[in-house]
Amino acid sequence: MLSSLRVGRLIDEHYSLLETRFITHSQRATVQSICHTYNRLVDEGQSPLILMPRTILRDEINGAMLNQIGTHIHSLTAVDTLDTIVDRQLMKKVQQAYDKS
Repeated sequence: MLSSLRVGRLIDEHYSLLETRFITHSQRATVQSICHTYNRLVDEGQSPLILMPRTILRDEINGAMLNQIGTHIHSLTAVDTLDTIVDRQLMKKVQQAYDKS
């Protein structure tokens, strides 16, 4: 299901299942409510997964979770390089993605 979600090809069953897992239904969940729900599920012995629509939202949740446990945050700069084998048919698309960054 996660692979299908990543490429935007959910079937009705997946969509229905995801709808039952919303933290809030009428509005976007707050960082506090997401962290609280995550911690509650962990305390219940579950292994929750948080799906976020944007990278910036993921970073916000990750930062809040790290702040809860008092972990010092280290920022590391990374440079992407095209040093892997890429199928010829995909190379143009891959190169365009590198050119954007």
